[in-house]
Amino acid sequence: MQYKYIPSLINAILISTFKAIWEKVAKKLTENENHRYQMDYENQLILKMYGFMFVNAYISNILIAFFRQDFTELQINLMVYLAFKQVGLNVVEYGILRCWTGRKLKKVDKLFAERKEDVKDDKMKFEYLKTHEITLQQMAMAKQKDTLIFEYNEQFI
Repeated sequence: MQYKYIPSLINAILISTFKAIWEKVAKKLTENENHRYQMDYENQLILKMYGFMFVNAYISNILIAFFRQDFTELQINLMVYLAFKQVGLNVVEYGILRCWTGRKLKKVDKLFAERKEDVKDDKMKFEYLKTHEITLQQMAMAKQKDTLIFEYNEQFI
């Protein structure tokens, strides 16, 4: 009974893996083209991303619906994929973000700990601690992507 979810789970993992690969391929193909304007670059990137992601996300559902004609399996496939995408990928993204942020904050703490002995009076110590706190806040911020194309594409698909 529980084994019927395994192919759908494997499918969801493969879709997520190929999503990352297709993003890099689409970006590389678009960068190798000679675009006059940024808007042309973004339009071509959107076109490639949408094509790759659409086929990547729905090819298994199309095969199940039209060739196997097993709508129970299609329902399970869609349910597992949507649940995996919402829960699984958010957990992975959160873990990666925490790992990178933790590394950056440890580096900042180490850098400030090495310079802490140079601080002599209270005013300098206050400025030092203020600078340290501001630096930690800046380093804790997540790096943003250059464009929102990937976010919009994911929501659209």
